[in-house]
Amino acid sequence: MRPTPTEQLAAARRILGDLVAPHVAGEYPAALLAGVIDALGVLERGWEDVPGFLVRDTARLRDLLAGHASDDAELAADIAGFLAVPAPDATDLRVLSAHLERGRGLLVRAVPALAASDGALHRYFDDHIREFPLRPAPRVPAAAPKNSEPQNTASPNTAPDAKGSRSC
Repeated sequence: MRPTPTEQLAAARRILGDLVAPHVAGEYPAALLAGVIDALGVLERGWEDVPGFLVRDTARLRDLLAGHASDDAELAADIAGFLAVPAPDATDLRVLSAHLERGRGLLVRAVPALAASDGALHRYFDDHIREFPLRPAPRVPAAAPKNSEPQNTASPNTAPDAKGSRSC
């Protein structure tokens, strides 16, 4: 297939960088555009590694959940149901992503018990972070110009509390 996804991302990045960026007035919009261009570069270089990462991450998540003995009968049943379904392969990213999201939902429910366990949760997240294939280096401007800062929409009937928050 031509252009390939990599070629399409490269073309979009070049168009924005070479044709659009020179015509962007203002430091803040230019910095935001530079961040978008950088993000396209990250996708261009790393998108092909995402399917393999998702397969490995799914396997690690399934192993983590399989090793979790829950005192919560409902959670234990949900984990057993999740593990009873074979992990999808990388040929259908939507199915794989949906399966992984279901597993992550179970992980959220299991975190309190896992966090107090043998370090398996910590190792799972270490591996996830270390292997994640898309590593953006965003360019975030130091501050937005005065005219683009959010307006204070607090009601005149609200007063700051001790922490500076406004409440009624």
